[in-house]
Amino acid sequence: MEQERMQRMMDALVRMARNVRRRPEGAEKLTQGQLRVMRRIALGEEKSLSVLAMEIGVRPSSLTEMMDKLEARGLVTRSRWEADQRVMRVKLTEAGQKVAQEAENLRAGASINDILTESEKETLTMLCNKLSDGMEARLGQPVMRRHSGRRL
Repeated sequence: MEQERMQRMMDALVRMARNVRRRPEGAEKLTQGQLRVMRRIALGEEKSLSVLAMEIGVRPSSLTEMMDKLEARGLVTRSRWEADQRVMRVKLTEAGQKVAQEAENLRAGASINDILTESEKETLTMLCNKLSDGMEARLGQPVMRRHSGRRL
């Protein structure tokens, strides 16, 4: 009985994860990391690549590699910051904005607001953090997570 309940719970988590990871049309060849970066850039707040790398929890060199690929596909442009020519900033192209918007529309997070009450969202967040913390403690390898200095 307990094993059956655990299997139902794991099936539900896997199903939810698949829905969260769905890709928009035209973005099938983009990685989840690239889509995440594009969604973050789409928020519109100008920031340097190093700050963006810290916020999404990747090494600056990894972000540079992602940017190279996104730029080659015509989804982002990079330019020097006027205030400090040493600093690179990044913007989505029109095509990049379209892909980022479609990705956001497909993302489970966009529909969670329509599905769950405020109380349910708080409970879900608490349970996800509790499960992640417990799993990380058992594995001894915490996953990097940064979001404006707050836990997700």
